[in-house]
Amino acid sequence: MSEAKKWEDRGRGMLTLRQPRSGGQPFLVFTTDTGRVLVNAPLVRGMKPTGNPKTPRNLVMALHNAVGGGPPAHGMYIFKAEDAEAAKALRGAILQHV
Repeated sequence: MSEAKKWEDRGRGMLTLRQPRSGGQPFLVFTTDTGRVLVNAPLVRGMKPTGNPKTPRNLVMALHNAVGGGPPAHGMYIFKAEDAEAAKALRGAILQHV
């Protein structure tokens, strides 16, 4: 696999699903243990978070990440949950909002 196509580990942190008080579009935010925001991505209609039967605690999805001050960057992200049940619950919550 080329360097440009390698998965990059962003570290451990907290993934939250947030709904603006104004009733706007929900979004995912991934922050590190130090509070740095690494992913800030809106949930969009048609989004399909998927799991892998070989690694059931992982959830893969395409996101438009808006961190860094520039235009949103489109990319694939893998989120590792504590266990398969947590990944399944996260997937259900995301699908409920798209």
